Amino acid sequence: MRVGSDVTLEIFSHCVSYPNRLDPTKAPVLLTLVCRSWRELALGAPRLWTTLSLQCKKVPWPVVRRAFELSRKCSILLSLVKIPTTVALDSLPTTRIRELRLENVQYCQLGELNGVAFPVLVHLSIELSVSTAIDPFSGVSSLPITAFKRAPNLQHVYIEGILEGYQPKHYIDLPWVQLRTLMIEHPGFPSIKAFHKVISCCPNLTYLQFPRISPRPINQTSPRKASPKLLLSGLQRLFVKTSSGIQDIFTSFSMPSLTCIYIDVAFLDDIEELGRTLAHVSTLRTLGLAGGISYDEDFIDRILLACRSLDVLHVKGNAGATALIGLLLRTGGLQRVESLTRLCMDYNGKCFPDIALLSLLNGGLRGTGLEEEDSCFTLSLGANDALADKLLNLLEKNFTGSPDITLFYDENTLYLSRAFSFWTAVPHLHLRPVNNLSNRADSSWLPSWSPHTHPRLKWLK
Repeated sequence: MRVGSDVTLEIFSHCVSYPNRLDPTKAPVLLTLVCRSWRELALGAPRLWTTLSLQCKKVPWPVVRRAFELSRKCSILLSLVKIPTTVALDSLPTTRIRELRLENVQYCQLGELNGVAFPVLVHLSIELSVSTAIDPFSGVSSLPITAFKRAPNLQHVYIEGILEGYQPKHYIDLPWVQLRTLMIEHPGFPSIKAFHKVISCCPNLTYLQFPRISPRPINQTSPRKASPKLLLSGLQRLFVKTSSGIQDIFTSFSMPSLTCIYIDVAFLDDIEELGRTLAHVSTLRTLGLAGGISYDEDFIDRILLACRSLDVLHVKGNAGATALIGLLLRTGGLQRVESLTRLCMDYNGKCFPDIALLSLLNGGLRGTGLEEEDSCFTLSLGANDALADKLLNLLEKNFTGSPDITLFYDENTLYLSRAFSFWTAVPHLHLRPVNNLSNRADSSWLPSWSPHTHPRLKWLK
């Protein structure tokens, strides 16, 4: 729930003996001390609510419906997991749902929403069940699903579980022209051309997750008729999950405003092709890398140096981040990429490269743009308490470098008290919360490589 300070004070006046001693800005901590009284007040006074967030998994449906009734007219952020087939989705208060996430839902259940309007829906995330992927049209009388066509404010869409060989429009009809964010988890579009047809309906996108594209047939010898290049004038962020034909993406789409590219592939068979492609993206400021990319001297020569105006480099994965640290130290790569002002690395596994990291922080950044006052070295540790505790010990005992360090953390992890205990001992350490990773439809699950993380854009607040 999101409430203002005046409402928070009213809550405290009902739940706490001495409300004058409490600071409304500390509401997340204080409400845990008055949870029982708060629950009674919240259920009895729905006028205090402005937004209701419900995550329903194995919750009796009568309880969910009761929550809807108590919420009166407030906006609803709703997440439903494994919805029983006995539940009628058309009974949802669709006129108040602002964010809707349906996980492991049967395709036939979505058919119940045809004819239903979603006037305030902004974020939509649909993850079809495995059985749907096997037999998507089982029990469906009309295709495609048209419910979300009547969502005049819908802007951010995430779709997962589409059967190979089919396009999203075979399943769900959306107000494509108004979409700003489109993320598709698809096992394999037949071609770039097929995806071109889908995106041609979305001229106003600012963020696009490019799905996996099926490899071209080896025996394909006849020349293909090239489609006209599609202009996506507002597209700023591109997430690529295909290892074949990356160059085809840029020959099929014109993206003059593109500033951020994230590449997450199982393997990258042609690093030279990728370098040539990125060299022509003059607006590129942020490059994210993950998956099976091999980091060697060719990587620096053909990729990093090709991105002449690169500000932010983000590497995800223990093995990749460790290899890149060693490469940068060994070859002086950071000094050669003069435009780089931020280095971001994700460590979400069980190990941590103590020596390599400390060498990089304490000496490897000297002579690079990362020593400037507004520069930052970012680490994202997820919810790994043991790993985070080890890192904090290392920083407390060994870190003497000047670059700022931003540590992203999960709000539910246990190591926060440990981090705050030596906050003053590491003056260049900044802690930033990670948004709910399950809410992928609004792209907030990728905080550290977003172009908004750049210090000059002041996203980290």
